[in-house]
Amino acid sequence: MQRFLNEWKRDFRTPVPLAVWVFLSVVLPIAGPFGAYGTHSLPVLFAFWTVLVGGCILAATAIRAFVHAVLRLRDPWHEMLAVSVLVTLVLTPAIHLAVRNVFGREGSLIVDLARLAATCLAVSLGVGVLRVTLPMVGGRCAGRT
Repeated sequence: MQRFLNEWKRDFRTPVPLAVWVFLSVVLPIAGPFGAYGTHSLPVLFAFWTVLVGGCILAATAIRAFVHAVLRLRDPWHEMLAVSVLVTLVLTPAIHLAVRNVFGREGSLIVDLARLAATCLAVSLGVGVLRVTLPMVGGRCAGRT
């Protein structure tokens, strides 16, 4: 358990999760994904996206820490694939329920879980590829020991 907690805390020692959280919490209410634009007041949309994005970041980093510390995947590409699949399985139903509860069935463009799962997987894979490849640009290996 301590290995997991140490690994999870490691992600929050950089400004990246906070920067992503702030950026998406500002952009998503304005962009209005899932048919949300114009369905609620801007303060309600800001509150919704701030909470949802924050929860997703906490969950995704916990899943990454679990894969690294508990499952002990050391190859960065295998770790990224495992994290992406688990994030998709965990977050798809949670996001679907949150969007349906706040925006209602009529206000949502999400017609099925498969479409949302594909979006979650694509976003997770994109973040994973960035995590693996950006450190390589600077000449360092992305894998951790």
